[in-house]
Amino acid sequence: MKKGFTLIEMIAVILLIGLLTVFAIPAVVNQIGKKSDEVDEVTEKIIYSATELYIEQKDIIFTEGTYCDITLQKLIDEGYLDRNSATYPSGNEIPTNRIIKVTKNTYNQNQYELVKNCE
Repeated sequence: MKKGFTLIEMIAVILLIGLLTVFAIPAVVNQIGKKSDEVDEVTEKIIYSATELYIEQKDIIFTEGTYCDITLQKLIDEGYLDRNSATYPSGNEIPTNRIIKVTKNTYNQNQYELVKNCE
């Protein structure tokens, strides 16, 4: 009796590997995209933390409305933020003329948003 695989067994294994690949690759690509978005959100949180520190150390007080006098370039120039911290890990650089819009929420807490124009 010969040892080895029959042609049918080999085809079944190849089909099984193919099916696993068809389902696994999109799932992996989807997870990479989700993680990239999460890392970008963390980058924005670092920018918002630097903004909060800037506001506290400069004793900027506003009780209502919006405050739009802080740009990424200002945070970088004054040492609150490293230039590399203003770059998404995906490689997309955030323009330094972006404004951090600060508004008060209903609980009198600052909320931050990275915007092109402050309106």
